[in-house]
Amino acid sequence: MANTYTTGLRLSKPGLGDAGWGTTVNSGLTDLVDQAVAGQVRVDVTAAGPFVLTLSDGAVSDGRSMFIYAFGTPGGAREIQVPARSNTVNKLFFVRNDSNGAVTVKVVGQTGVVVPANASMVLKMNDGGTDVVEGITHVAALTLGAPLPVASGGTGVTSSTGSGAVVLSTSPTLVTPALGTPSAAVLTNATGLPLTTGVTGTLPVANGGTGAATLTANNVLLGNGTSALQVVAPGTSGNVLTSNGTTWTSAALPAPGVSSVTASSPLASSGGATPNISFTGILAIANGGTGTSSTTFCNLGSNVTGTLPVANGGTGQTSLTANNVLLGNGTSGVQAVAPSTSGNVLTSNGSTWVSQTPASAPVTSVNGLTGAVSMTGLGDIGSYAVLIIATNTNVTVGSTVAGSDLRYGWTPNTGAVAASTNGYSAYSANRSNVSASYNGGGTSLSGTWRKMSTGATYGTITSGCCSTVYYWMAALYVRIS
Repeated sequence: MANTYTTGLRLSKPGLGDAGWGTTVNSGLTDLVDQAVAGQVRVDVTAAGPFVLTLSDGAVSDGRSMFIYAFGTPGGAREIQVPARSNTVNKLFFVRNDSNGAVTVKVVGQTGVVVPANASMVLKMNDGGTDVVEGITHVAALTLGAPLPVASGGTGVTSSTGSGAVVLSTSPTLVTPALGTPSAAVLTNATGLPLTTGVTGTLPVANGGTGAATLTANNVLLGNGTSALQVVAPGTSGNVLTSNGTTWTSAALPAPGVSSVTASSPLASSGGATPNISFTGILAIANGGTGTSSTTFCNLGSNVTGTLPVANGGTGQTSLTANNVLLGNGTSGVQAVAPSTSGNVLTSNGSTWVSQTPASAPVTSVNGLTGAVSMTGLGDIGSYAVLIIATNTNVTVGSTVAGSDLRYGWTPNTGAVAASTNGYSAYSANRSNVSASYNGGGTSLSGTWRKMSTGATYGTITSGCCSTVYYWMAALYVRIS
């Protein structure tokens, strides 16, 4: 009977009457159990990978080993792939990653578990046998031989003080901590500091304090550089804070009134502690007076004579002719320009202004076109021409037409377009026939043109008693843009 194989480790199961029973047991069972229980596969993960472990029936295979040892210098992440299993069996893996890069152990196409560099992990197949998961996810109790370092989520110490929860570095809440005497503390955003009981010492001026432990009531505070504040006591009642040019002092007000007055003409004094002062005569201008006893010092209507010159802010003239335009004249009296003839304009001659008839103005607008207009040839803006519409359509006077639709030097239509009987009435009727028209040729124009007139060019071919009338859409146009 042929050999069969176990589901999990693919160990040989010799069939009855197997002639090679001993070889099968040794090679297909004993060796494989040894590999499954104690075997280790060494994987050099220096190359890019992935590194695939296989599992063969009844033969030594690296995918059967319980221990996976990864080594090398990949410098980055690597991947070891193990075979998937049936959901009725499982498989343990003890993985040691001695390389300098993370190694993921997984079933191809799945997520697996990342084993960090220089780390060991216990892994197993998941319940469905489709991928690798962590073998241990809960430990009821654990005793470490050394403190768990901060890098691994520990404190790095074997003892602590106080009680309550552990706090982290960002925004912790410390409940009644006793900080002892720290060598330095930065309280940039500290709140709730009890200034009455939580601080000692005196805050110096350099740190925003007063530098003083006490301030006498009602004393005035004075700056003192980086030293403690100075004070000025109120002193005697009625004193005022007075500058002596360097600092402030409490001093009495000067005695009120004038103690003595020495007067000479025209001043007279009655003497005494508070003398009366009186004036006699007229205080001269040289002594700060007006030199007059009049209360009217300058009546511009009656107390002024002469003419105020330009140099003193006047016009230098005693009369200004009505409606004349005033012109500056240096320091001399202002000049004037009379209106002169009706319709005149004030015109510069390059030196002064004169009243004269306006010069004829050049054409500055043609059919809505503004600005200087120059016409040097057919097709210029503002030029006129008798043209024909190549589109064989009639337009009303005043309408605009694209220059590309107009022609000059065209070829007339010589075909029989609108025949009529001889006579004026027939000729008049055929004048409105718009079918006979442009027959090709000519030169097109640019820009936009406006139709300025009605009319057309007619041609008549007489044959016997009758005439054929031709009508072309020719009219007068002006270029407007």
